Amino acid sequence: MGIALALTLLALPARDSADVLRTGDYSVGLVDPLRIGAKKNLEIVTHPLISTLMLSPNVQARVAFRTSPSEGSGLRITGEYGLSVPTMAMRITSGYLFPSWKTSDNRVGWFVVPSVGVAVSYGAWTARLDSAIGIPLGRNDATPLDTFAPIELIFAPALNGYRHHLGTIVDVPATDWLRVRGALDAWMIGPFDPPKSQLMFAASAGVDVRLSQRFRLALGGILYNSDQRRQIVERGDDGRWKRTNVRSWDVYPTFDVIFTH
Repeated sequence: MGIALALTLLALPARDSADVLRTGDYSVGLVDPLRIGAKKNLEIVTHPLISTLMLSPNVQARVAFRTSPSEGSGLRITGEYGLSVPTMAMRITSGYLFPSWKTSDNRVGWFVVPSVGVAVSYGAWTARLDSAIGIPLGRNDATPLDTFAPIELIFAPALNGYRHHLGTIVDVPATDWLRVRGALDAWMIGPFDPPKSQLMFAASAGVDVRLSQRFRLALGGILYNSDQRRQIVERGDDGRWKRTNVRSWDVYPTFDVIFTH
């Protein structure tokens, strides 16, 4: 019984579920945000590197409405409420995001981005629905980005007006030191000019490996499907060659080292 209890304590908990950290616990990764168990059924989340290096404050409160006596089992429901100010991050990277602005007086305006969502977990399965909108504060010269899907998604609430997201993830333990994850996500963001598809999709898979009692290694990959204005030349039914718009597929590796206390 003592051995079984020790294994249970060492077993890796799931990530990105409706569960919140216990009071006083916290975790942080190279990419994963800082998560703090502030009090019973309340978790505070922030990306400290974005707040400090990019001067873009961000915070999210996760409030557990329904919990389970046994973590990772039963039905759990958590509300997620966030607020961020991404202006300085866009200004700092404007030479990349808006390269022509190096010789212009254009500026990214100030935005406040509130978000609201809900996460529902049952066993190893989690579904999440969330929305974020950008509220402009004064003049803004920036227009929606036309670049890689992950970057478009980050700044979509401010530059496109909104970002709606629906996702599902399965995170199952393979052993006490290994978890296997798979996820599907869909987003709808605000319009572009000239118009293109506002829908984006992603499929991801990965593993979490326990390195020690406090550290875990997260490895995986994510596949995006989005409209990046790619065209191919093909022969139509009438025998004529024409340009046809097609969606793009892009694969990115994912890597993180996460510390939990």
